[in-house]
Amino acid sequence: MILKFDDELINDTRALSRLVADAKIGSEASLNIVRAGKRRTLTVEITEKETRKEEKDDNATASPIFVGANAYGLKLTAISEDARRRWKIAKPVQGALVDLVDPDGAAYGMLQKGDVITEINFEVVDEPAKADKLLEAAAGADPVLVKVYRRGRVSFYALQIEA
Repeated sequence: MILKFDDELINDTRALSRLVADAKIGSEASLNIVRAGKRRTLTVEITEKETRKEEKDDNATASPIFVGANAYGLKLTAISEDARRRWKIAKPVQGALVDLVDPDGAAYGMLQKGDVITEINFEVVDEPAKADKLLEAAAGADPVLVKVYRRGRVSFYALQIEA
């Protein structure tokens, strides 16, 4: 647990993020932490966050994280009875179940495993194949509006899918 960053008391993760973001790159900072029940003071160097994507030449293509990966970075499946129990999906909910989310895809950070896509651009989705078809057709300059059922709640997400 981090208690202080450069003698500034940390009340929550947002405060820590702000302090780190305001720190000068290349400078050193002291961290007051508790680890294994003991207080310690560490000195750390502030560096830029490394990007996850490696430099690629113009002809290189990204290798998908899973077989069947697509431009929007989702693997969709039908909703089984087991999935309904596991993800607490109500009986009347129909759509495409999100099985995997590619960290390099457009849906990463918005959609999660266990989400159910119920509409895409106001068109009802009743199966994974329809969702795939609608997402592929909607790829381009405009964001795609996706209605998602997650743990009893409905949310909308705008996905920017490259053509």
